Amino acid sequence: MTAAAQAVLAVLLLAWGVLLIGGWLIDFGGRTPRNRLPLPTRMATSAVLVAAALVWWQAGTAGTALAGYGLLIFVGMALGFVGDLVMAKVIPTPNRVIFGMLAFGAGHLCYIAAFVGLGRSLGSTPATPLAAIWLGYVLLSALLWYTLIRQPARGRALNIGTLVYALLLATMAAAALALAVQDPRLLPLALGGVLFIASDMFVGSELMRGTSFRFIGDVIWITYTVAQMLIVYSTAIVLQGM
Repeated sequence: MTAAAQAVLAVLLLAWGVLLIGGWLIDFGGRTPRNRLPLPTRMATSAVLVAAALVWWQAGTAGTALAGYGLLIFVGMALGFVGDLVMAKVIPTPNRVIFGMLAFGAGHLCYIAAFVGLGRSLGSTPATPLAAIWLGYVLLSALLWYTLIRQPARGRALNIGTLVYALLLATMAAAALALAVQDPRLLPLALGGVLFIASDMFVGSELMRGTSFRFIGDVIWITYTVAQMLIVYSTAIVLQGM
C-alpha cells in the first residue's frame, strides 16, 4: 500500500472519530431525548467507513490474494450504509424494518463470505472448536432474541424475520471469532462482531418491544459504528498477515 493511501485511511479514521466524539460533545442542533448524535452526523460516520473500505480494497488488497476479501468487506459496509439510510427513512421504503434487515442481512452475508474465505487461507482449524464457537453464538443470540426482542403482538413475520436476522448476525460474529482463534491479532475483528450483536439487540428491543431510555439511539449507534470500524480497519491486520 502506498504512503498516500495510508494517509487517506488515517484521515478517514480521524474524520470518523471527530464526527463521533464531536457530535456527542457539541450540540449542532437536532438532538432529541433518543439521540444526542444528530442524524447527519450518524450517516456521515457510515459514509466515511464506506470510503475507508473502498480505499482498503482498491489500494490495499487489489491485485493480491486478498482482493476478494477487500471487495466483500467494501460491499458489506456499503450495504450496511444502505441499511442505515433505510432505517433512518432517508431512503423511503414500504417497511423500513424489513428492508433495513434485508440490506444489513446481505451485508452480513458478505462479511461471512469474507471471513470464511480468509479462514481457509490461514489454514485449517479443528472442526470441534469452530462448531462450538458457532453453536455458542447462535444459542446466545437466540436467548437474547427471546428475552429482549420477541413480541408476538408485532406479528409472525416480524418475529421470524428478527430471529433469522439475529442468527445470521451470530454466524457473522462466530466467523470473526473463529479467525481470532486462528490468529489472535484479529481479536479487534471478533470484538466488532460482539458489538454488532449488542447494537442490534438494542435495535430489536426498541423496535419490537418499545424499549426506551435516554439516548438509547446513541447506545445503538456508537456500538454499531465502532463495530463497523473494527471490521473495516481490521483489514490492516489481515494485510500484515499475508
